[in-house]
Amino acid sequence: MRACSGRKGMLLSGGAREWGDLPPAARNVATVIKDLIGCDIDIISVGPENQQTVFV
Repeated sequence: MRACSGRKGMLLSGGAREWGDLPPAARNVATVIKDLIGCDIDIISVGPENQQTVFV
């Protein structure tokens, strides 16, 4: 099991358009998931709209 910061730090990620725009907690969770699945993450959705997509 691996611990990482949770949702509380990711609540303001909806306006993100680039990797650097994501809150540190969101970047941390994405990195943990990438490491666990052993595959790069290319797209992160930060909301329900098409424009709310971060291409990593």
